[in-house]
Amino acid sequence: MQKIALLLPLVFLFGCATPYQKIGDTGGYDHLKLGEDLYRVTFRGNGFTEYERAYDFALVRAAEIGKKLGYSHFTVEGQEDCSTTTIVDMGSTSHTSGSVYGYAGSASYYGTTTTQSNKMPVKKPGVVLFVKYYEGEPKGRHLEIHIAQNVINSMEEKYGFKLNP
Repeated sequence: MQKIALLLPLVFLFGCATPYQKIGDTGGYDHLKLGEDLYRVTFRGNGFTEYERAYDFALVRAAEIGKKLGYSHFTVEGQEDCSTTTIVDMGSTSHTSGSVYGYAGSASYYGTTTTQSNKMPVKKPGVVLFVKYYEGEPKGRHLEIHIAQNVINSMEEKYGFKLNP
């Protein structure tokens, strides 16, 4: 019960999982052009974001970039987990217990106080995708070929947001 009371201010401070947004204080996407048709796409989430959501948002960002550049298909050539774990100090809790003894108009107290630190690990997911873009379906062997518009449609439906056209 005490941990819930300690976490409540964090919920109000951070809200919920990182939304699909440009990188900011609470996470988001970023990208870097590595070549003519090759990009590194990153999504970092806050402590309320699941890894699957971070991966999905990196994938939808990759699709969005491809569409803006005029590419219809893309493949993920590699990926990295760039998740981090930080320790959050939630303060400390003290408990005092003891006994009071009274005798002939005076009293004495014997007790102990114990203090517990409330530190907890918070995992923040991060995903890096190395993406190659294609005009039309790529030839050759690929583990998975993504159609940019299909990725955008499925993520908009899954997460209930609409990307700018």
